[in-house]
Amino acid sequence: MYTKITKGVTAVRKLLLWKTNKDSVEPAFPVFVVHWTDYSPSRKDPLKREVRTASSEEVAMQIGDDMIAANIKKGWEPIESEAQPDAASTDPDDDSTTHQQPATSKKVGDKKAAPKKKAATKTVSGKKKVTTKKKTATKKKKDEDGASD
Repeated sequence: MYTKITKGVTAVRKLLLWKTNKDSVEPAFPVFVVHWTDYSPSRKDPLKREVRTASSEEVAMQIGDDMIAANIKKGWEPIESEAQPDAASTDPDDDSTTHQQPATSKKVGDKKAAPKKKAATKTVSGKKKVTTKKKTATKKKKDEDGASD
């Protein structure tokens, strides 16, 4: 995956290559699929896709290398993912695999915003006490008997 920031918007280009495992079921299915995604929010047609098939891993890798060479030029930054597929388990019925969140790119000096804390509330002897980080306020509950007059 590659990103490029121009005029305040982020464009993304991504290459996916996968083995279909359908060739043993039906010989007409491709063995490998190569998918190129080109997303640019400022373009008239923001999402462009190209799908190619290959009969072997070597051919699929060559198609992917050619797509990268043709489409990744000056200014595109590669995004490295820390999450790698678990090669130990290929059984689709195996529930023991863990699902990881995709890795995000974080530049040096970027800080995550701390989650906002909700105000704590307590009800003591008919009064509702709202406590926040900076101040404490006390509110009286509405008296249902007095409000109906």
